[in-house]
Amino acid sequence: MSSESKRTLTLQVAGRSYRVATTASEEEVRRLASVVDVRTQELFRGRPVSGDALVLTAISLAHDAERERLGADAFRAQLRAQMARLLEEIDTALAQLPSGRPRSGADPER
Repeated sequence: MSSESKRTLTLQVAGRSYRVATTASEEEVRRLASVVDVRTQELFRGRPVSGDALVLTAISLAHDAERERLGADAFRAQLRAQMARLLEEIDTALAQLPSGRPRSGADPER
């Protein structure tokens, strides 16, 4: 949410009008409403859409979001483990350098 003042928008989702108060940008809210509308159409393929149907749409979208979050969490964990291994390899390589020899890029005059 931004620090803008609230405004009311009228959105069309599943053939119904909804008035929402929001501080988010109109573009963002309309984009999200479109996501819900498209998913509702995919799930119910022209059948009448009730409030229960919209709840099922919300659950479907929440499931997708949760799956994406879990995938991102797993990716971050793999990345952290890979970085830890690389840092360990770097530490091992640095420890094997002769102590009197300057490291690459180091100023030998210091």
